Amino acid sequence: MLTNFARKYIPNVTVKWETMKYYGLVYTEKKTISLSRNIPLNSQRWTIPDLDPMEYDKEFKLKPGEQYFLCLLHEIGHFKTHLKIPEYYKRIKKTC
Repeated sequence: MLTNFARKYIPNVTVKWETMKYYGLVYTEKKTISLSRNIPLNSQRWTIPDLDPMEYDKEFKLKPGEQYFLCLLHEIGHFKTHLKIPEYYKRIKKTC
């Protein structure tokens, strides 16, 4: 279900479930998004720095399961804003 949702934004992307310390991880070259199986429903990590904690509670009342979509949308954003590494950077990296 999450893979089909992600493919609306990025064709041929694969969403995998993994046990890891991060909520999500993106491999842009492999077109893979890894999501943690243990994303808490209401995490302090969802906070927005300039938002009052009381407004945060009103803003982000998530229903069970929505935390995965929120994390997935965040990870999809990495594909949309990802800058391609210039070829000469790759050559420099190989020589170092």
